[in-house]
Amino acid sequence: MFYLFHDKKRSYAWGDFDEIGAKLSLGAALENLSICALKHNLDAIIDVYPIKDEETFVASVRFNRLNSNDLSPQQRLLKDLSVYLEDRHTNRRLGVREKLSADFYQEFEQVVNFTEGYGVQFADEDKLDLLGEIISSCDRERLLHKQGHSEFFHEIRWSGEEAQKTGDGIDIELVDLTQSEKAGFIVARDWEAISLLEKLDKGRAFQKMSRKGVQAASTMALFTMPTYNKESFVMMGRVVLRAWLVATKHHVSVHPMLSPVFFFNRLKYGNPKEMPERMKIELENLFEQYKSCFSLGEGKVEGFLMKLAKAPAPKGITYRLSENQVFIS
Repeated sequence: MFYLFHDKKRSYAWGDFDEIGAKLSLGAALENLSICALKHNLDAIIDVYPIKDEETFVASVRFNRLNSNDLSPQQRLLKDLSVYLEDRHTNRRLGVREKLSADFYQEFEQVVNFTEGYGVQFADEDKLDLLGEIISSCDRERLLHKQGHSEFFHEIRWSGEEAQKTGDGIDIELVDLTQSEKAGFIVARDWEAISLLEKLDKGRAFQKMSRKGVQAASTMALFTMPTYNKESFVMMGRVVLRAWLVATKHHVSVHPMLSPVFFFNRLKYGNPKEMPERMKIELENLFEQYKSCFSLGEGKVEGFLMKLAKAPAPKGITYRLSENQVFIS
């Protein structure tokens, strides 16, 4: 048996509304395990949130032996994708907008549709500039909120050595920044300076990095799910992991850009009093524009947003916690 627990002390953040990001990550870990099991002809039987009202106990997993000749077509496809598990990564490098192949889109959608009720939409090219403004504006709103600002800079690792030591966060060396942009981030660490920008409704320069990222995108992919609950977000993490492996197979770079998912779900399912009135009005306006880019009718809850692109390989590796820091036997 294998048991998956959520260490909330490591993951809590105001910016991660309703622990959406944590649940997505836990779901991705489960799918990683499930696909790795198929590689060894094992079927992972996963029971999500097996104890009612105990949210730290995310899943129990048991394994059944499979005969390789009895694998379903879906299991065979996922087993084939297992060779890309070690290669999957986030790539924040900038490239040049390039069309992706029809074969890629077909296989990407295929693995998403393995789970009933879950889907993916791709932004039309003429909507990418608008999406760049929306995403970058959401990122700006996070930086102009005191707790969001604190959490953002808590995630930044200012050198490879720091990233290796902590085993988490975002190594700034892996982000395509000019020296002046990097200097701007160093200055922006001072909340007193940023709070003045918030009062004046300024800080538009913070949008530059996200905007540039979307300008280099081949497309933006929005994953949707049928209902809003913790089980759905865990399943969404599993769905996204499969699609990410397809992107890895086709040498398509993936960069999650989740601030709209966090903020717009906070608008719809959270407490408006948690946000300053200026922020609430700004996000409501952004959400109206966002709905012109994607179809978000009944049964289509936003679950994950990623940039898909052709880009140079990252400049280094992303450091994460070692096995003995994550597993207890």
